[in-house]
Amino acid sequence: MRSVEQREQAEKVRQLCASRAVRGWERHVSLVQLLQSSMADVERRWSAGSGPLADVLLPAQLSALTKALFQNNARRAALLQTINSSPPH
Repeated sequence: MRSVEQREQAEKVRQLCASRAVRGWERHVSLVQLLQSSMADVERRWSAGSGPLADVLLPAQLSALTKALFQNNARRAALLQTINSSPPH
């Protein structure tokens, strides 16, 4: 049986191979993760326009996804304000 480190390393290798073979793979993986995320996760991964989500999504795209995924409340409004006020990446 393989150790946790070996499995993690094998997954990293698979991700690297997929990213080279499939155009837009990183974006696809980020979207899948976004669909499973909480608002706090989205905010952390956006990180004022400098996080990993900013590498694959424009602010307008993330705003639209946020509106579609999360209930309209003050917390979502604050997140949307953060996303929309981020400088272009």
